[in-house]
Amino acid sequence: MHVIVKKVKFYFSLMWKPVLVTVGLLTLSVVFLLTNLSTVPNGYSQPEIDYFTNIADGPMVPDNPIYLPIYLFHKLSLKVIRNDIQTLRIANAFLGLTSVIIMFNVIRVWRTTRAALLTCGLFITSTWFLIVTRSALPDVGVLLATSIAAIVVWFQSTKKHKFALIITVLTLGALLYLPGLIWFVVAGAIWKHKRIVYELRNSPLWYVIVSTIVFIIILIPLLIQIDNLEFTKQLTGITPANLDVRVILSNVSRFIVNTFWDSSFKNSYGMGSQAVFDIFTIILIITGAISLYKNRTRSRSRYILLSIIISAILIATSSSVPSIIILPYIMLIISGGIVWLLQQWLAVFPRNPFARNLGVVIVVIAVSLSAFYNSYRYFIAWPHMDSTKNNYSIMQ
Repeated sequence: MHVIVKKVKFYFSLMWKPVLVTVGLLTLSVVFLLTNLSTVPNGYSQPEIDYFTNIADGPMVPDNPIYLPIYLFHKLSLKVIRNDIQTLRIANAFLGLTSVIIMFNVIRVWRTTRAALLTCGLFITSTWFLIVTRSALPDVGVLLATSIAAIVVWFQSTKKHKFALIITVLTLGALLYLPGLIWFVVAGAIWKHKRIVYELRNSPLWYVIVSTIVFIIILIPLLIQIDNLEFTKQLTGITPANLDVRVILSNVSRFIVNTFWDSSFKNSYGMGSQAVFDIFTIILIITGAISLYKNRTRSRSRYILLSIIISAILIATSSSVPSIIILPYIMLIISGGIVWLLQQWLAVFPRNPFARNLGVVIVVIAVSLSAFYNSYRYFIAWPHMDSTKNNYSIMQ
């Protein structure tokens, strides 16, 4: 009995912190993603109504399979829960929660648990994130792009490489159906091409063949429609009409103004006259960019930079790719900014425990204030804006 008690105490001392962090993060995510889901916003938009009608009345596999994994998940949700738009919002909240969990695990391995928790706190409470994940539209799917980085992180730590290989095949196959994500899959393949070759060479031949067959089967709806020009435009995110210097410059300037100055510029986001990001988040983006530059020779830094560049190109040239595709990678930069700020503070006070802890407290307070501001803007200010009332005016 004494031995059992000692083992319980040992595992409790070992696991209570990660368990507490996990439970806290999940609780915070569920609260922000599901609180007042039926009343904020108080109504549905026309695109939500159209998408719901398409899902409810459409076949199991639509003629245009863009967003197919999200479409299937939504269709299943309507059958399992209930057949209304609210169910689609709940399903999207779950996908948003999944993107937060993926983000947390990537940053925890690449940075620290503290940086992961603080960054995900900003991610969850971002007004932009909440607007997209609490809607009934499939745009939320692009937030899962960081699954590629999560797979890399998983392969580095797991011993179950066969299982990891089949999960990788399923994940990449699903991601290819989301607009613009084909370029992130290609970037990931280039980023870890040596590792991919190593894994394939060291896996049983029959397992590689089975995985390849599964991958091809997943892509059958995509391959059937590959000669459909409209589908190809959506899939690749390439809109020929936008490949004009004036259009590109207009899209880039609008995004920069929306992000850092006025989100209402050209009616892009409908968040009011404030920027998409608050001042503290912008500071973290700047410090994160500095950290990214200083560590530019590191593999993960190159991948983040490449993903930001791909996102920016898609935003500048595409009409089918949601601009929120860049948000997860901005958050990865922010995580670097948090770590860099704390490193600079600790470099000034390397041996003073009070000063060291004070620096952490200051950053935590700043993140908390930023999170409060953004969540207040979404739950209190945004629903009462005229643009929101006009866009979400349909009652089911």
